[in-house]
Parts: sequence; structure tokens; C-alpha cells
Amino acid sequence: MKKITLSISKYSKLVVLTDLESIIYKLKNNPSAITKTIPIREISIEDYCDSNNYKNNAIFLLKDSKKQMFFDKENNYAYMTTEESDMRFPDLVYVLLAMFTNDLVRKSKYLLHSSSLEYDEDKSILLIGDGGAGKTSLAYKLIKDYGYKLISNDHTLLTVKDGLFTSLLGTKDVEMRYGVIKNSFKEIEDSLPSYDEKDLWKKKIIVNDFLTEENFATDKERHVTDVFQINLLGSNVGDNFVSTKNYVDQMLYLYEQLSKQIKGTYNLITGFGYPMPSFETEENLLALYNDIKIALENTEVHMAKGSLDELPKRLVKTLEK
Repeated sequence: MKKITLSISKYSKLVVLTDLESIIYKLKNNPSAITKTIPIREISIEDYCDSNNYKNNAIFLLKDSKKQMFFDKENNYAYMTTEESDMRFPDLVYVLLAMFTNDLVRKSKYLLHSSSLEYDEDKSILLIGDGGAGKTSLAYKLIKDYGYKLISNDHTLLTVKDGLFTSLLGTKDVEMRYGVIKNSFKEIEDSLPSYDEKDLWKKKIIVNDFLTEENFATDKERHVTDVFQINLLGSNVGDNFVSTKNYVDQMLYLYEQLSKQIKGTYNLITGFGYPMPSFETEENLLALYNDIKIALENTEVHMAKGSLDELPKRLVKTLEK
């Protein structure tokens, strides 16, 4: 058996105890398979025999002819068994995302599906939107054309510190679909490996190598001054706008986005037919509500729609005010 320790810097740590060779191999040889989704900073793998020491913040993932899963949310503990050939790595990613969320919310820290960028020495923004809204494309343009620095491209770790909504760190792999690259980023398209047209909107590629700016990424804590609900669409100038939401809508939007994982919204473990439980205790949700109230004293939430050519200009102009 191997003990795999996964750490989100100093903020949270989980242990995976497993004898599944496919999982051990993946985490040892392709750590980006998980770090592109969860901002894990350290992965250590070692031999281990005595599993009785782990009853909290731990996953047992063991070979067995019977597929089963049990989850104890109070102790943040999961027990999973499966045949080696039936194990889907994305299922482990979803379990870990849920378990990190469960540990972090108790510390008033939140994983938010977003792109996050530093735009000043101590300031950052969040780009939030549904899948395909254009978060990655917009983040890439802001890094390339305006010198912004990447804090996160998938999940950002947030908290309230000294009365300020603060980005702590995040995932660093900038991953784009082939179709997006073909339509908008010719400098990347010229270097793409050969692909079938049917893969245009299915396959993704990490494009960090094209962000050649020195120190394009950072893990420094930054005050979140602005949050943008984005949607890249349209090509006419009139289609482009940035509009600040009223206070109530700002509150509701942040509460909805930051509570998604607390509620277990997208944590169905499909390979095991097991829905991860909600972590929405009254205590957790009240703490989140109070954190958002504090954040909105120094943070604004905006609607931002437009084309990839025009919207970055509008966004930058908003931040200059």
C-alpha cells in the first residue's frame, strides 16, 4: 500500500491510502491530471502499512471485486473499493475536490471555479462564468496584452483577510479547446499537434508555454477588488459592456457561486453511482454570508459581455476608474 499526501500549501492536507497501481502511477508521473483542477502544491508518495492511524481527512481506495463507496462528512473520511480496471481517475478528482472543500469551509476558505488575475501590486480580479463562457480566453488575453499575472485558471482559493476579499492561490494550467485556439489564437494554432476536426470542441491542450512573459503567474495573496460575470459573445461594438450589479444582486451572485461546492452541486461520483453529500451546515453558510458582506465593502461585482477583441479593453478601463 502507498500513502499519498496531497497538500494545498499550508491551508489543507489530505491523505490517500491505496493499492491501485493505476492511481499511484498517475499521481507519480502525471500530477497535472489533478493539479489542473485542484490547486495542490505538494504530492508525496511513500510505502505505508499501518492504515489505522487515519480516520480523518483520508481516503482509502482499495482493490476489491465489489465496487462500493462510503463517505463520512463529519470526519472527512472516504472508503472506496473497486477493480483496478473499473477505476476512473476523474472520480478520485471529484472526491478530493469535495473533501478539500469540506476541510476548507470549516476554516472560512472557499474554492471557487474561476479565473483569477493580479492586475496591480496588491490587487486581483475574478472572472466567473459557466463552462464555455470564455474565462480562459479572456484571462489569456489579459496576460498577453496587458501584463496581468495568473493566480488561477480553474479553481481559486479565497478567504476574507483583514476585512478584504482575498485570493490566496489557484490552479496554474491554462487549458484551451482546439476550437477556441483555431478561432482566436493563431500563434498557438501554428504549433498545435495534428488533430481531427471532430476533436475541435472535445480536446484541450495546455498553452502555458505560449505565456512567455517573465513570471506570468503568482501565488501571492491579493485583494479581490472586482468580480466579473463574463460571457464572450458578439462582434459588434454595441454588444460589449461592463455593468455593475446592484448590491442585492452582488450579494446573491457571490453567495450562489461560493456555495456551489458547499452544497455538493457538481460532486456526483458517476463511476460509483454515489452522490457526495452536501456540506451546507447552518454554521458554514452563515460564515459564508458574513464573509460576503465584509467582502462587498471593498469589492464590486459586474456583468461583462462582449467579444474577445473588445471586452478586455472595457474590463481594463473599468479597473482604471
